[in-house]
Order: sequence, then structure tokens, then C-alpha cells
Amino acid sequence: MTITKQRWQQKASDGIAENPLATFFTLATLVAAFLTLPVWVPRTIAVGGLSVQVYEILLVLAAAAWLISGRPRRATDRAAAIALGLLLIAFALSYLARLDLSAIVFETRRMVVLAIAVFVAGRAFRAGGGRRYLPVLSATLWLSTALTLVASLTGLDLGQRALAASLQYGDAGAAARLVTEATYPAVAVLTATICLYLMGRLPRSMWLALVAPAALITLLSFSRNPIISFAVGVVVALLHARSAAAVGRGVRLILSAALAVVAVWLIALLDTTGPMAQWLSAQTAGLTDRVFGGLSAQALASDSSALYRTDQENPYLEAAFWRSPLIGHGFGYEYKPAFTGRNYASENLAIQASRYAHNFYLWLGVKTGIVGLTAFALLAVRPALLSIRRDTSPLTAALAAALLGMMAQSVVAPMPIGSPTSLLFGAVLGMVIVGANEIRQFRTEHTRERVSLKATSRDDPLSGRSE
Repeated sequence: MTITKQRWQQKASDGIAENPLATFFTLATLVAAFLTLPVWVPRTIAVGGLSVQVYEILLVLAAAAWLISGRPRRATDRAAAIALGLLLIAFALSYLARLDLSAIVFETRRMVVLAIAVFVAGRAFRAGGGRRYLPVLSATLWLSTALTLVASLTGLDLGQRALAASLQYGDAGAAARLVTEATYPAVAVLTATICLYLMGRLPRSMWLALVAPAALITLLSFSRNPIISFAVGVVVALLHARSAAAVGRGVRLILSAALAVVAVWLIALLDTTGPMAQWLSAQTAGLTDRVFGGLSAQALASDSSALYRTDQENPYLEAAFWRSPLIGHGFGYEYKPAFTGRNYASENLAIQASRYAHNFYLWLGVKTGIVGLTAFALLAVRPALLSIRRDTSPLTAALAAALLGMMAQSVVAPMPIGSPTSLLFGAVLGMVIVGANEIRQFRTEHTRERVSLKATSRDDPLSGRSE
């Protein structure tokens, strides 16, 4: 009898034993990394002179707990082991090149977090098993939404980047941009849910549990980068669904979002003197002027942030890459002179900026060359692209859309080497690898059973077949 996809997913989920301790540490890592908190709540602990994030400690504990429990999840275990091995080799080569040890540790640290997150996600996430984490994710997003709204209304210090939702420097009347730890998972959640909605597979319960808080958090960040991720989610959904219905849902979604913005703007016009009306007016102005207006060619040509990337980083990165294209210069390498393009508060910050870059792919090429770029493509890009095929599950395709969205954003914001974005990137990558691997194994098992049935039919004289 041919095995069904549901039976195979149940069979695949039986390979990992229940481990309450590992699950607890995994959930604690999620909350510690992505929950928005006031600035007076500590997020770091001093360990041996280093400032270590609480979520990093919890992630290591989760990895240790999953390591001693259950059978291995071969695909993600192998991917994490390969990534850690390559990072160890790159670390050694960088040290032998006499680069600054503290800089090497700083630059490899987040990628180690990414690799460990792949391992933990592979053990924690399985067919149907990921649902246990949704209530915690929903609660994290809603609590973060509440605190973000309070901060926007009252000026509560969340320790976020203090920015104005305007392209004009020093615009005191602009709304506050609140880019917090919760902003990054919110964008990933919205990308995945947009993809699921366009495919007609988004449960109604998810609108309140995930979509609403993620949308509010993303709106209050007044960032243009999420638009890149959302566009990727739309493309993945259309490629996966390949139906006119998906296009129709996309049109309805865009019209609904536009109507919501207009409705908020009209409410603000009803009473222009009240504090709430002024707040709503500032939010809509920030959304239309900075987010949507900031996408025009004229705005980008005068945007100091965009010009810094294109004029003060990318030319130096490209030149450094071609000086050592095969294996790069090593982690900790200063690809440009200090004090270029900006006025830095200290010499230390200027030196750090000479090693850091917003374009992750150029940065990785400078540090590790074609070898590192190829490894990243095989370990991360390949499973993401394989997961958007039409025969994969909608959930796997939606997770791949979130991952590809982060990859697209990494051209202007290096998600794999940020905090806590490296954790988010690794976790989503681990789930994508699990989903793609289970579908691939189901396809292989299904093919084997069909071949077996054909062979049985040829050998059975009562099967009604003649050769």
C-alpha cells in the first residue's frame, strides 16, 4: 500500500524523542532574543571579560539538551557541522594571517550562532511539531507590540535605535522609528504569512495570533527593507501556486492595506488638535514620506544612508575582493581606511566600521572569497530554492520565502552576521532544510513503493497484467 504524505510526515516526526528540557531552553531562547524590553532590563552577561547575550547562553544550553536526546536529524545536523567546521578553518587561517584576534572572534561569533541555530531548529522543528512554538511566538510578538506602542506614545526607552521616520536629517516633528529585537521576526512572520495567504493556506486564527502584531511592529519601524522581503514572499507564492486565484488575493491584499492607511489618515483629520490625532498624523506621514516616498530614485540619490553604502563601502569591498578572490583576506580584515564617509565618535568605532559592511555578500567575499560564497550558496541558498518547488508543502514554501526575504535584505543589511538576526536566519534555515528534506524523503519512498508495486504486478499471474 502506497504511503501517503501525512503518514510519511508522522513517520518522520517519530525520529526525535520528546525532551521537555530542550524544548524549554529553545522557547527561552526565542523569548530572550526577540522580546522587546525596556532598556533597564539586562540582555547581556559578562563572561570572562566578554559581553555575552542571554539568548546566546540559552541557545548553547538548548543545543546541548537536543544533542543528548533522540536520534539525529541528519540534514540539519550535517549542515550545522559543516558550517562550524568551515568557520573553524576560516578562524585558523585568519589567525595565521596575523589579523587581530578580538576582531576575528567578533566577526565569526554571529555566524557560529547561525550554525548552532540551524542545529537546534532541526531538532526542535519537525512535521507538525513546530506548532507548539506558535503560542510562544504569538505572545512574544503581542507583548513586543504593546511595549512598542507605549514607547511610540510616551517615549519609553526600549534601547532601540533612536531614529526619525524622515529622510530629512534633524526632522524633530517626524515619528520615532522603533527598530527593536522584535522587528526582525515580525518581518519574517509577515513574509511567510503573506505567502501562505496568497496560496490560500493561511488559517484564520493566524490573522490575530501572528499577522496583526507583526504588522504593527513592522509599521512602527518605518523601514524600507521589509518591502524587499514582502516582494520576495509574493514572488514565491505566485511561483508555488501558479493560479489566477493567487493573483486575485494579492490585489485584494494591496487594496486592503491601502484602504487601512487612508482610514488612519482620515481619522487623524477629524481632530487635528488632539494628541492622538497628532500621533496618527505623524505615523502616516512617516509611512508615506520615508517608506514609500523613500523608494523613488530621487530620494535614494539624496539618502545619506544609501549613499554611504554605495559610495563609501561597496567600492572598497569590490577592490578588496579582487585582490584575493579565491579565499579572501580572512575575518577581521580591514577592507577600507578608518574615518571614511562619516564622523565617528571614537577611533575604535571607526576601525570597527572599516571591517563591517552592509552588503553581506560583498563582505563575505572579502573575508572568505569564492570558497566562502560557494559554501553559503550550497548550505543556505540551495535548500531555499529547492523548497519553493510546486510539489513542496505550502508551509515549507512560506518558510523558504521568509529565508529568501532575509537573503534579499542582506544586500543592504547583513542579516547573517547581525544580532539577533543571525539566530533568526539560522532558525528559519534549519526549518527550511527539515521541510525540504522530509518532502524529498517522501518523494523517494513514494517512488520506491511504486517500483515495488510494478515489480509485484509483473510477478503475480493473478494481477490481470500481461507482459
